[in-house]
Amino acid sequence: MNPLLEKCVGLLRREDVQREIKKAVSPLVGAATEELYPYIQICLLLILVSFIMQAATLILIFKSRKRATETFS
Repeated sequence: MNPLLEKCVGLLRREDVQREIKKAVSPLVGAATEELYPYIQICLLLILVSFIMQAATLILIFKSRKRATETFS
């Protein structure tokens, strides 16, 4: 491996460097999370509504098939 790359990897594996990187990135991640939180809620709501609609459709299909088999019997 390239000696420069080895030095960089060795530097990034040090505990103090990892702590400093975490301290530097933490506010950015927090701000991004706060900005994306409403969109995440909307997506989860849409997924829930979609699941409920699919479940209702499945129930209606089974009910209509049950009635259809009773009528032809």
